[in-house]
Amino acid sequence: MKYDVISMGELLVDFLTDEHDRGLAASSRFTRAPGGAPANVAVGLARLGAKSVFLGKVGSDQFGSFLSETLRIYGVDVSYLLFDPECLTTLVFISSRSDGKKDMLCYRNPGADILIRPDEIPETLFNNAKVFHFGSLSLSQSPAREATFRALDYAKHRGLFISFDPNYRPSVWASPDDARAQILTAMSYADFVKIAEEEWETVTGTPDYSAGSQALIERGISAVAVTLGDRGCYYRNKNGDGTIPAPIVDCVDTIGAGDSFTAALLYQFLQGDRITRAGEIPRDEFAKMVRFAVAAGSFAVTRRGAIPSLPILDDINRMLVSGRTG
Repeated sequence: MKYDVISMGELLVDFLTDEHDRGLAASSRFTRAPGGAPANVAVGLARLGAKSVFLGKVGSDQFGSFLSETLRIYGVDVSYLLFDPECLTTLVFISSRSDGKKDMLCYRNPGADILIRPDEIPETLFNNAKVFHFGSLSLSQSPAREATFRALDYAKHRGLFISFDPNYRPSVWASPDDARAQILTAMSYADFVKIAEEEWETVTGTPDYSAGSQALIERGISAVAVTLGDRGCYYRNKNGDGTIPAPIVDCVDTIGAGDSFTAALLYQFLQGDRITRAGEIPRDEFAKMVRFAVAAGSFAVTRRGAIPSLPILDDINRMLVSGRTG
């Protein structure tokens, strides 16, 4: 089968607190939700009509079955989702805050997602895809780190458009220095990089979006997007940079907004021949692509949870028509 996108990385269960600003220890009620950034992106693309396949590993437990069935229901091909008979599915507990930030605690020592091995990466899968998307959580420990780089080598060799979201989570890394070293190595493969505002300086070493993004372009990355929460997105390719403001919406939950943005922008890259000329797309055309993705991210914050909040095309188009910016 031919796919538009292979998405690789963590597939896990989020437990979201039902009480804002109480923290994890003080919260007594949680809602279970499927999650994991690369999995969210796979679903987001499927929701927009792209053919996506997920490559990863979960435990042979009830949570693993729940996650597999969830992806299947949303239209993602799970033929390459593996089940580990000896390790449990990763769980993440998340407490939301009024300032839009999150407190997170990851139960992953180890989790099944980081036990995928290089020999479990099917080389032939990469013969039939256009885009390979991944994040950094799979780089934090072995053998998933080596498996991810094996997949990157396959994707690069076959000329796939490579999309990377560092999605830096300090709690899963041995140290910030280790995280930055692995992220920068992985970034050398990427054609497109999406980085959240709160991790920008950790990843790039500078607080300056213009200088930092230009440095990434000079290193060979074709396009860069920096998500700025309710302020929208900063973007750059070789033809220029700019900022797209976000529509004003009633925010319910920020979980999954960045993944919704990434899925929507990858969907835009898949239109026509854009993945072959990502760095050369005229600034005005790129701005329209980013505006579409910002609308997708803004829609996501109006719903609770990651996967349940991901929009279809009609949702994004309505947001583009009716969205009011500040």
